[in-house]
Amino acid sequence: MDLPRKVLLTLLLTTLLLMLGCGTTHKSIEHTKQQVDQEALIQKKLAAKIKSERKSRVSKIASRLAKATYGVCRELSDNRKTSCSVPVKVVEDRNINAYADGKTAYINTGMIDFSGNDEELAVIIGHEMAHNILMHVDKKKTNGLIGELIGAGVQVATGVDARELFRELGRLTYSQAFEAEADYL
Repeated sequence: MDLPRKVLLTLLLTTLLLMLGCGTTHKSIEHTKQQVDQEALIQKKLAAKIKSERKSRVSKIASRLAKATYGVCRELSDNRKTSCSVPVKVVEDRNINAYADGKTAYINTGMIDFSGNDEELAVIIGHEMAHNILMHVDKKKTNGLIGELIGAGVQVATGVDARELFRELGRLTYSQAFEAEADYL
């Protein structure tokens, strides 16, 4: 074997030995069932505490909003079936969302966690409460029904069933106006 090959082979073997010598040893960490159970209990208690704190925070904000909007709600609800009592419920859901169903305002835990402070959270909760106070859900249903009737007329005239399309178009009618109105209130 010539000298350059010997040098190259020696360097290669030396590098290989150095790499093997620098290997990391991993120590296996074993946990007893008792330790795992104890950690699970700690996590469960922490989750319950966080859940309780979220509900308390939302409840305090909703209570303040209900007091602040009661007079306006009474003015708006003359001779209407509007309820000025809008319960707010926390939904265990990581999605950043809040919504109203006509009776109750809902706020996802993802939205609660996303909000930076109580003022931001109050704007979101108040907005959803306003949708209920302003009867937007009922108005959307009415708009959808009107749209479906128009779609039935189109079906009679053309033979094409357009009721579902027109119902959805009807539900979307004034939706931006409803959002602006809820923001205003």
